[in-house]
Amino acid sequence: MCTLLDLHSDVLLGVLTHLDCTLDLQRMLATCRVLRLLCSSEAAHPIFQKATLVVPVYDREGAIVITVADALKRAPPGARMRISAGIVVTGNITLKHPLHVTATGACLHGTLRLLGGHLFSEASAGLVHGLHIRHFDNEAVVADAGDWTLRDVMITSLRRTRASTSITVRNAASLVMEDCSVKDCNTGACIARPTASLHFKRCLISSVREAIVSQRGGTLVVEETTFEKVCRGCAGLCRAV
Repeated sequence: MCTLLDLHSDVLLGVLTHLDCTLDLQRMLATCRVLRLLCSSEAAHPIFQKATLVVPVYDREGAIVITVADALKRAPPGARMRISAGIVVTGNITLKHPLHVTATGACLHGTLRLLGGHLFSEASAGLVHGLHIRHFDNEAVVADAGDWTLRDVMITSLRRTRASTSITVRNAASLVMEDCSVKDCNTGACIARPTASLHFKRCLISSVREAIVSQRGGTLVVEETTFEKVCRGCAGLCRAV
């Protein structure tokens, strides 16, 4: 009878490549010492890099055992995570490391704070895809450090009136907005430091009092982006303070 000990490591690695869920991989490792030893090798590293953790995590009775906030807080640099569609997260979320987060159909009522980047880990940049962010008193996105890309992200107000500034980029952070929309706010985006960088690509900025404000210089790139219903007209598209 063939056992795991008799199998070649290449065969075991081939089995693991069919698992794309981080939780499934961890469950397998918890049941087999041979697999734990194998997965500590460099050959198994790409398998875990490609795996995705779906959050929140439920137990068999349907109770949440790992919340979205806890999973994002504990995730190692470069981890891939997917927030289930229909999930609404209330409160602020801080990404301390560059992660790849897919959140199509999920919504955040609060602020997304972006930290980390190439200075803190081997992962060069973080990505947030598909998230809907609703805010009012505070910013929807604050990029404090690192290199980040927000793709297909929608930012709107929690109320019928305009929210505060939607996006703030500080320090030496670099933020790229791709295929995103920013609506119903006083200021679409603010570059708060001369070392900060902001890039809009194929975005929509609509129903804002001011589109983009630069407080102390910084780098701004606007590419294939549409501006609609800017209260101050052309003069309000971009203003330096």
